[in-house]
Amino acid sequence: MYDVSSTNITYSVVDTFVVLLLGAIAGILGSLYNSLEDTIVQTYRIMNDKGVITKNEAFMTEVVFHNHILIVTNIVVAIKKSSLTQSNTSV
Repeated sequence: MYDVSSTNITYSVVDTFVVLLLGAIAGILGSLYNSLEDTIVQTYRIMNDKGVITKNEAFMTEVVFHNHILIVTNIVVAIKKSSLTQSNTSV
Protein backbone atom coordinates (compact mmCIF):
# COMPACT_ATOMS: atom_id res chain seq x y z
CA MET A 1 0.00 0.00 0.00
CA TYR A 2 1.22 3.52 -0.77
CA ASP A 3 2.28 5.54 2.26
CA VAL A 4 1.01 9.11 1.88
CA SER A 5 2.47 10.34 5.16
CA SER A 6 6.04 9.90 3.95
CA THR A 7 5.73 12.65 1.31
CA ASN A 8 6.13 16.25 2.37
CA ILE A 9 3.88 18.62 0.35
CA THR A 10 4.55 22.33 0.33
CA TYR A 11 2.15 24.92 -1.00
CA SER A 12 3.27 28.26 -2.33
CA VAL A 13 1.64 31.60 -1.54
CA VAL A 14 0.08 31.67 -5.01
CA ASP A 15 -1.59 28.28 -4.44
CA THR A 16 -3.02 29.45 -1.14
CA PHE A 17 -4.22 32.73 -2.66
CA VAL A 18 -6.02 30.92 -5.51
CA VAL A 19 -7.79 28.58 -3.09
CA LEU A 20 -8.88 31.51 -0.91
CA LEU A 21 -10.10 33.44 -3.95
CA LEU A 22 -12.14 30.46 -5.19
CA GLY A 23 -13.62 30.04 -1.72
CA ALA A 24 -14.59 33.72 -1.56
CA ILE A 25 -16.21 33.62 -5.01
CA ALA A 26 -18.10 30.44 -4.13
CA GLY A 27 -19.32 32.02 -0.88
CA ILE A 28 -20.58 35.14 -2.63
CA LEU A 29 -22.34 33.17 -5.37
CA GLY A 30 -23.86 30.82 -2.79
CA SER A 31 -25.22 33.70 -0.74
CA LEU A 32 -26.71 35.32 -3.85
CA TYR A 33 -28.38 32.03 -4.76
CA ASN A 34 -29.80 31.65 -1.26
CA SER A 35 -31.10 35.23 -1.31
CA LEU A 36 -32.81 34.72 -4.68
CA GLU A 37 -34.32 31.42 -3.58
CA ASP A 38 -35.61 32.97 -0.35
CA THR A 39 -37.25 35.80 -2.29
CA ILE A 40 -38.96 33.34 -4.62
CA VAL A 41 -40.19 31.18 -1.74
CA GLN A 42 -41.56 34.22 0.13
CA THR A 43 -43.37 35.40 -3.01
CA TYR A 44 -45.02 32.02 -3.47
CA ARG A 45 -45.87 31.87 0.25
CA ILE A 46 -47.63 35.23 0.01
CA MET A 47 -49.52 34.07 -3.07
CA ASN A 48 -50.55 30.85 -1.33
CA ASP A 49 -51.59 32.72 1.83
CA LYS A 50 -53.89 34.94 -0.20
CA GLY A 51 -55.33 31.88 -1.90
CA VAL A 52 -56.63 31.08 -5.32
CA ILE A 53 -58.05 34.57 -5.82
CA THR A 54 -54.58 36.08 -6.20
CA LYS A 55 -53.59 33.50 -8.78
CA ASN A 56 -56.86 34.06 -10.64
CA GLU A 57 -56.41 37.84 -10.46
CA ALA A 58 -52.97 37.53 -12.04
CA PHE A 59 -54.42 35.29 -14.77
CA MET A 60 -57.42 37.54 -15.33
CA THR A 61 -55.20 40.61 -15.58
CA GLU A 62 -53.31 38.90 -18.36
CA VAL A 63 -56.53 37.84 -20.09
CA VAL A 64 -58.06 41.34 -19.85
CA PHE A 65 -54.87 42.94 -21.17
CA HIS A 66 -54.80 40.48 -24.06
CA ASN A 67 -58.47 41.13 -24.82
CA HIS A 68 -57.88 44.90 -24.86
CA ILE A 69 -55.11 44.42 -27.38
CA LEU A 70 -57.44 42.33 -29.55
CA ILE A 71 -60.23 44.93 -29.31
CA VAL A 72 -57.89 47.78 -30.27
CA THR A 73 -56.52 45.73 -33.15
CA ASN A 74 -60.05 45.00 -34.42
CA ILE A 75 -60.97 48.69 -34.19
CA VAL A 76 -57.87 49.69 -36.16
CA VAL A 77 -58.63 47.10 -38.83
CA ALA A 78 -62.25 48.29 -39.06
CA ILE A 79 -61.14 51.92 -39.42
CA LYS A 80 -58.70 51.00 -42.17
CA LYS A 81 -61.35 49.00 -44.01
CA SER A 82 -63.85 51.82 -43.77
CA SER A 83 -61.31 54.36 -44.99
CA LEU A 84 -60.46 52.11 -47.93
CA THR A 85 -64.10 51.67 -48.89
CA GLN A 86 -64.72 55.43 -48.59
CA SER A 87 -61.77 56.23 -50.83
CA ASN A 88 -62.97 53.67 -53.39
CA THR A 89 -66.51 55.07 -53.45
CA SER A 90 -65.37 58.70 -53.76
CA VAL A 91 -63.31 57.98 -56.88
